[in-house]
Amino acid sequence: MDKVAIFVDLGYLNSITRNLSNLKINFEKLKYYFIDSSKEEFYRMYVYYCPPFQTNPPTSEEKLRKSNSDRFINMLKTIERLEVRMGRLAKTKKGDYIQKRVDTYFAIDLVKLAMKNSIQKAILLAGDSDFVPPILEAKENDVIVKLLYYGNTIHDELLDACDERLEITAEILNELKYS
Repeated sequence: MDKVAIFVDLGYLNSITRNLSNLKINFEKLKYYFIDSSKEEFYRMYVYYCPPFQTNPPTSEEKLRKSNSDRFINMLKTIERLEVRMGRLAKTKKGDYIQKRVDTYFAIDLVKLAMKNSIQKAILLAGDSDFVPPILEAKENDVIVKLLYYGNTIHDELLDACDERLEITAEILNELKYS
């Protein structure tokens, strides 16, 4: 059986679910939903996330967002064979926020598992073209890369780099929500 790892850019997933009435995804369901159990075996899920930005000292609203974020991350950490990789959110001079380290952790994990032959398939829930180089490296190491994406939220270069593509719909995401 082929071992399958799932890589979730939580910022990307959150941007999708935010447009669907803040739908809450059940990660226990997500672990197995896209795996064909007749020929594939779940290896591990990696979730990449940045906690909310906080000023120093944080406002009461920032403290509440951080507390909710911490509760969510602690819940994720209880799920078997799920690894959380934490980046950080940085504020730019323009006042925007950008993720730091998340794409790097994502790339390292994908390439490392491919080079060690730990997995034969990678399922990615992401939309950033920064993932193209690690995808190409994983493919060079005989890993089949499947991309899950939502509507037109995806970069064409990322679509082209993957072996398989599946557009996830609101209906699929509703099947993955907490009941």
